[in-house]
Amino acid sequence: MNLNREQSQRISHLIAGGEVAQAAKEFQDATGCDSETARHAVDSWSAAENGVGSTEPAVVQENRQSQGKLWTLISALTVFAFILFSVYTYLIPRLYGERIGRRCQLEVRLASFSADPNFSRFSLPDGTSCFASAKSVLKSDDFDLFRGDSLAQPPTLKLFLSKTGKDHYGAAIKPSSSQLFCFFLEGKPLAVINSAEWTTNHVTISLNGLLYPEANEMFARLTD
Repeated sequence: MNLNREQSQRISHLIAGGEVAQAAKEFQDATGCDSETARHAVDSWSAAENGVGSTEPAVVQENRQSQGKLWTLISALTVFAFILFSVYTYLIPRLYGERIGRRCQLEVRLASFSADPNFSRFSLPDGTSCFASAKSVLKSDDFDLFRGDSLAQPPTLKLFLSKTGKDHYGAAIKPSSSQLFCFFLEGKPLAVINSAEWTTNHVTISLNGLLYPEANEMFARLTD
């Protein structure tokens, strides 16, 4: 049942041209087999020529699987990198403190709950009246970091003094005295605290009268 080169080329040409029946007949004539055997042989030949059942589809499929695994790995690494970025930029700063923005208008002024001719009257967020001087004893540059907790009742704000702020703190605030200080953000009073509530590193303010969304908005303005 061996075909010579010319016969093989002839049958291959017929198969390529779609003349499968003629190819089967010539195969039968050339080999002397029955028609069913000829037809089966030509069908197998056609399948091999079209790549069906050959090793090529398996290779292509394997390449596609490899590419799929590669893209899955790249996607996983991208998601992991995004998570790390989110943790670094959002979670860690909120655990250890966010940096005070350069354009933030934070001030600390001398204050009193009693009327003073040298002080102006203000209303705190909870409606309490206070009196504060026009001159600041500390400004935003005197603070380096802050940590806000809007879930606390009331919300709290912890401010960390910068290196310069520590020097100004020592000159302006006497922890042993009963001085009162009012914190202002963008010209609006936030809270009044006693000098005894300060430490040489930080001060924690209770934001009475501020609700959760208002506290978060205020924290956002601190980063400007």
